Amino acid sequence: MIRRGGRPAGSLAGLPEPERRQPGGFGWLRDPRRKQAGTAVQQMLRLVPERPHAPSSAMTSNNQPHALQTGRLVYIRTPRLEDCDEWLALNRASRKLYRGWAAPMTRLEQFATYVHRSTDADYAGFFVCRHEDGAIVGSANLSQIFRGNFRSCYLGYQGGAPYTGRGYMTEGVGLVLRQAFGPLGLHRVEANVQPDNAPSIALVKRLGFTLEGRSRRYLKIGGRWRDHERWAMLAEDWRALRSRRKN
Repeated sequence: MIRRGGRPAGSLAGLPEPERRQPGGFGWLRDPRRKQAGTAVQQMLRLVPERPHAPSSAMTSNNQPHALQTGRLVYIRTPRLEDCDEWLALNRASRKLYRGWAAPMTRLEQFATYVHRSTDADYAGFFVCRHEDGAIVGSANLSQIFRGNFRSCYLGYQGGAPYTGRGYMTEGVGLVLRQAFGPLGLHRVEANVQPDNAPSIALVKRLGFTLEGRSRRYLKIGGRWRDHERWAMLAEDWRALRSRRKN
């Protein structure tokens, strides 16, 4: 499986009941007893208002809040703190799908850290959102972005179980490649996929990735070191594919 960026919300067990139901989903994180989040994350959390957040589908009339790249079915945008409830609910609904392929999020602090990390120079996180209602259908991330003469990164993605088989993630990851080879100016994007993950292998093939080899015991997932196939796309490949599709 391509390495994935998102993780589902776990239970809030162990918290006092009134805090567990705090409006907006982040109130309990401001409790002084909760010190797991780093200073930067805590500063971000203080900016979240103490009121319920509208889901991303209700944020704008054109359903494209802060779109970075737009396709026929979906668009991509950066994640925001107010997406927390929707994203963690999607991950909860996708636990069975991710089993053996990814270690999904379990805590709100992890989502806040993910949002903060998405602002780092060596990392770019994206939500894939559906045009018709703005719903978040998945995510894709570019990690370990190197500049200079290398200009390379690793691609990870995950699609929500309720939205599989509709072409959303194929188009969404394609939009992330457009962002990588366009505004980000990268030369190489590498995706590592578990050999038995047929849907993910089919996706990278559809997008035009080239199989370069196999990495033994490459990544530890679910307590096991797992082999991965190494797929890559170069800027030259992407431009050639784009030119052929236009013609």
